[in-house]
Amino acid sequence: MNDTLLDGRLVAVTGASGFIGAALCAKLKERGFIVRAFAGPHSDITLLRTMGLEIIQGGLRDSSAIAQLLEGAEGVFHLAGVTGHTFKLDTEYWDVNCTATKELLQAAAGKGVKRFIFCSTADVHGHIPNPPANEDTPLATDDIYQITKEHGEQAALAANGKKGMKTTVIRPSKVYGPGDMRGLAIFKGIAGGSFTMYGDGENSIHPVYISDLVEALILAYESEKAPGQAYIIAGQESVTLNKMVQIIAGTAEVELHARHLPGVLFRAYSSVCQTVCSFFSVEPPISRRYVDIFVKNHSYSIKKAVSELGYQPKVGLEQGARLTYDWYRDKGLI
Repeated sequence: MNDTLLDGRLVAVTGASGFIGAALCAKLKERGFIVRAFAGPHSDITLLRTMGLEIIQGGLRDSSAIAQLLEGAEGVFHLAGVTGHTFKLDTEYWDVNCTATKELLQAAAGKGVKRFIFCSTADVHGHIPNPPANEDTPLATDDIYQITKEHGEQAALAANGKKGMKTTVIRPSKVYGPGDMRGLAIFKGIAGGSFTMYGDGENSIHPVYISDLVEALILAYESEKAPGQAYIIAGQESVTLNKMVQIIAGTAEVELHARHLPGVLFRAYSSVCQTVCSFFSVEPPISRRYVDIFVKNHSYSIKKAVSELGYQPKVGLEQGARLTYDWYRDKGLI
């Protein structure tokens, strides 16, 4: 990508206070964009403030806040959504991931926004029985997060070309790197030398490092081939989960003693836990999405992104694991 400064180009980023959003905001500013960051009303915006960004806090369905967000914006990166909060009601997923996305798309087109990037998830492909999956692989959503993300994708692609707005869908695989708090439990467990795995660990996993994903988002924004398209974004290589765990153990310099429990049994157990705990608005002791990391294949082809966007992931698993582990350690989290 051309790193020339892009003076005066205002872009809006929803979900800006999150792991991916904050990294994207920092890179966009570095590239010379004017960044308007949108965060939830109760989000921690300390990091965003250090970047010197214009910040708007509000709900995605707050029409006045959204109008303020979009005023004068050339483009939108829509990253906000309900993700790992397993205690939330299904209606909250529909409200945020689907309905709010449709309203944002309509408002953006009405405000003359030229480009709209919708961040979905490669999880919409579900379990990959014959890896790797590509963008033509049928979607196989089987939980409320994936289902509502699929509907968000459909809305984004249907909006392509309306009032001149160009839309693109990005499907990241498992994202990791410094700042990723959702991945902390796995790194911390492995670094402790004893780690519980559900299944035999021979399923595939295909993570993407945060800086590679951010680069792909910006490449998609700039590409003339991207409008109306969906792209899977994953890292350099797919490995077995056993291999990934050993890479992290090597980074932590520990001799790992992994305990393997029956994957199918614990997926059923996690489903029951998640359903029961949702009634009491509490996180379950183990979630279905967590167990799915251990029992499903997550392996993808990035050929389309490479050929059409010029995407080239630069951070391999060993380097990425080292950078992530060091960040956790330096923050006193491990």
